[in-house]
Amino acid sequence: MAVLILSKTISEVKSTLDLILQIANTCDIESSVEDLSNQGKDILLSKEYEDQDAWMYLGIDSVDWVAEFSEIANIHFTGLSYNRLVATDHAKYDRLIYDFALNYLKLRPDDVICLHGSDFFTHAHLHELERTGGYRKDWCYPPYRN
Repeated sequence: MAVLILSKTISEVKSTLDLILQIANTCDIESSVEDLSNQGKDILLSKEYEDQDAWMYLGIDSVDWVAEFSEIANIHFTGLSYNRLVATDHAKYDRLIYDFALNYLKLRPDDVICLHGSDFFTHAHLHELERTGGYRKDWCYPPYRN
């Protein structure tokens, strides 16, 4: 599953990394960081759930990369322009994605999580899911996402 973290602002790699590591620590998610020099950083997040070992890689885009590749790093949602901060296509564990996205958006409620390149989740979306019972299998597909 493709996962993007979108923001109206462009953040330095270090501040995005610090936030992701804070969330990992809060959610008891293991993390491992790989330095990609000028391009940004890759982070492996993993967590053992009762029924599966879940993991996903997140690639943090550098400010220079976002500026150079603005045609793919700039995404429009609800008439607003967002910058891609983090991207991955190595995420297939919906529980880990949910836990991460929920906690990320609690700290950055103006940002947006995008799945599959076309499904957008805001703080309000995930707050409503939490209010109505929280995580459920296939939370990111209709009818739950509506």
